[in-house]
Amino acid sequence: MNVIFDKIYIFDVVKKEAYSTEFKKGVNIITSSDIDGTDRGKSVLLRSLYHALGADSHFDLKWGEKDKVYILSFKVDDKDFSIYRSQKLFKIFNAKGDLIFTTIHRSKLADFFGNLFNFSIWLPQKNTNQLVIAPPAYSFLLNFFRSR
Repeated sequence: MNVIFDKIYIFDVVKKEAYSTEFKKGVNIITSSDIDGTDRGKSVLLRSLYHALGADSHFDLKWGEKDKVYILSFKVDDKDFSIYRSQKLFKIFNAKGDLIFTTIHRSKLADFFGNLFNFSIWLPQKNTNQLVIAPPAYSFLLNFFRSR
């Protein structure tokens, strides 16, 4: 299974602004600028990718996550998909733009991704020790490190 990000759109529905980043084939390097330093949105971009896929990323308060809509275009083994996230609502579309899945429950999103990726992580529940499918965030190896 091969997952490739194509493009992410972030819409601020209150400010009526939008931001997008396209990812090129190969390695994409996200870096700061010598001109204007570290305030370039690297952390927001990485958190937004993770967030679009079902994680509850922790953004700065000034980001206003509840005002944002995320759309991530991605490929799984050369099949195109898009995921839409607005707060707890997730919608997944195929290459034709047909809605193929919608939910407000991350456990159902995890099931969908498990089938799509042919891969799931199962963890024991706290109280019962029964194995249950882990939230989608556990399935992605997007590690984020913050230097101090």
